[in-house]
Amino acid sequence: MKRLMLYPFLFSLYPVLALLAHNAGEVRFEDALRSVFIILVLMGLLLMVYRFFLGCWQKAAVLTSVSTLLFLSYGHIYHGLKEGFPIVSAVFRHRYLIPLNIVILSLVYVWVRRRRQIADLTLYLNIVSVLLVIYPVLQIIQSEFAFNRAQHTSTTDPSLCHLSFPEGTDPPDIYYIILDAYARKDVLADTYEFDNQPFLDELVRRGFYIANWSQSNYARTGISLGSSLNFSYYTERDGEYVVGEGLDHEGILSIGNNLVRKELGCLGYSTIAFDSGYYWSGWRDADYFLSPNEKSFGDLLLTRVNAFEAMLIHNSGGLILKDTATLLSEDFNQAIESPFWAHRERVLFAIDRTGNWVPHLESPKFVFVHIVSPHPPYVFGLEGDGVTFEEPFTFIDNPDTEQTEIIKYRAQVLYLNTEILEMIDKILEFSSRPPIIIIQGDHGIGRGIRDRMSILNAYYLPDGGSQDLYETISPVNTFRVIFNYYLGGNYVLLEDKSFFSEYDSLFDFTEFPNKHAVE
Repeated sequence: MKRLMLYPFLFSLYPVLALLAHNAGEVRFEDALRSVFIILVLMGLLLMVYRFFLGCWQKAAVLTSVSTLLFLSYGHIYHGLKEGFPIVSAVFRHRYLIPLNIVILSLVYVWVRRRRQIADLTLYLNIVSVLLVIYPVLQIIQSEFAFNRAQHTSTTDPSLCHLSFPEGTDPPDIYYIILDAYARKDVLADTYEFDNQPFLDELVRRGFYIANWSQSNYARTGISLGSSLNFSYYTERDGEYVVGEGLDHEGILSIGNNLVRKELGCLGYSTIAFDSGYYWSGWRDADYFLSPNEKSFGDLLLTRVNAFEAMLIHNSGGLILKDTATLLSEDFNQAIESPFWAHRERVLFAIDRTGNWVPHLESPKFVFVHIVSPHPPYVFGLEGDGVTFEEPFTFIDNPDTEQTEIIKYRAQVLYLNTEILEMIDKILEFSSRPPIIIIQGDHGIGRGIRDRMSILNAYYLPDGGSQDLYETISPVNTFRVIFNYYLGGNYVLLEDKSFFSEYDSLFDFTEFPNKHAVE
């Protein structure tokens, strides 16, 4: 290890691995493969160039490591300085930061060139680089294991099935449609100055029941869906949080391997799912898994950039090219924006296929549609037109100012409403018997806990199924009501509770009471 120079490769890969680990819930390792390949090729070429000028592989390795770290951390430093020192943010511009990086690299070059012995640094730099990549690599491995487990539901055990069809009835199709971050009408009115009552009235006119004071059980998508699809709360057991009884649950794996799916599988329901953009809510092992975003040869030729690559460009020296793309090539900007257009296509594809294609499939079927909208990123204007994209694609961060965010969210809700109503009309028109349709936010959106926990919650339960609904019903009781009324279930309704937590501490819960609940 004293002679083997691992550190140039590991230092070059560390920014990629760290970014991948930080966004493990959104992206897969395969999304970073092209970036890893390109970085290693360019690093190898740079190493040979430095070797030519310095005449020494060890010196070239040190200079290569510094060069790649400066380049791949450029965007982080640029944004960190601008956001951390807003008073003097004008100083932190490319025209100043680029020369500073050149000066740093020049000083390292002079130091390396003058130093006679540098081979003795190899061992220490190898150790530092290995220690640096261990943590993100472990995070990525854990995420990959979670992905693989999430794609394979366990075999249904008939002895664990609790439902049955009442005699003389046909089982209804069930559509569970999650509109990510769709807020309740009072939040839309208070925080977003938007009157959503016309949309709710249209739902009621079609036969929906609106739970006007519903709250989500949890504030984050992963654990919220895990709870509702297992119609149970998370409880701490042996130091880990699990949901429901008899589940081997790690984090959000219960979204794919859930009790709703198992119970309906016992009754012969087929499962239809869509690519949501999140690997854990896209059930690739469903009977029908639908996705519009197939890999193409153009992707490999860099004509399109995936979400991870867009973030990497934004956080590296690629930011210089991005900010000057209008001076270079508009195609570069379009390539970086392609994740937004892919997301837009996913949303429209799911809505279109749910209304036009899915109803014609053989019944009974359970249709799970997780639409990441009106949640950011904002890709729809008032008329469904595209919007301007200034930041890298991500489902987590929302860099807009408060007023800009309000305008964009409001426009996205308004457009989404028209599409959802059209989709519902087609489901009802093309279904052979009235289906069950649940349209539900997984959590709200806004600047406070109340906004975050308040959700749209609408039910189309034919043949009198809405008789057990009430205005404060929460998602944890959704399938308890449905299974009891339609499928011979005997589930006790749980007390409706809401637990708030931050993204980086999912299970650090603070209970948020529903002030509208009747004692």
